[in-house]
Amino acid sequence: SYYFNSALLKHIASYYGASQIARADNDRAKPRTNTQKVADLFAENNGSATFFFIGNSFNKDTDEGVAKYVLSKGSEIANHSYNHKNAATMDAMTEAEFNKEFEGANALIKEKTGVTPKYWRGGGYAYSERIYEKLEEIEEQLKNGEQTK
Repeated sequence: SYYFNSALLKHIASYYGASQIARADNDRAKPRTNTQKVADLFAENNGSATFFFIGNSFNKDTDEGVAKYVLSKGSEIANHSYNHKNAATMDAMTEAEFNKEFEGANALIKEKTGVTPKYWRGGGYAYSERIYEKLEEIEEQLKNGEQTK
C-alpha cells in the first residue's frame, strides 16, 4: 500500500493539475484505519479519491462503515469485484458467477451505502476479452440510465 501524506498530495495536485486520484485500496488492517486516514488526507487537501471495495467484504467486516466514511469525506467508492478473482478464474466461471463479480458487488454496495459504483477493477488487475465485453455492456447501461442488476 502507498503511504500518502499532505505534502505528497499537494505535489501530485500541483504537478498534474488534478485533485482526483483513483486508488485501489487493499487495506486489510482491522479496523481499516489506513483507508480512513487516506480519505482524511484527501479531504484536508481539497482533493478526492476513488476507493475500490471488494463486494463480499461488506458481508464480512467493516467495509460498509469505512465506505460510508470515505463518502462522507467527499471521495468516491467503486467496485473491486465481488470475490477478488483473477482473469483466468473469472473466464472459467459460469455466466451467473461471472455476472455476480460485477452486478452482485454493485447491488451489495448500493444496498449498504446507497451508492451504485461507476467503476470496476478486478482482482490482480483482472482483464480479459470477456471482462471487457461485460464492462462495455455495463457502460452502455449506465449511459442509457439503466441500473445494473
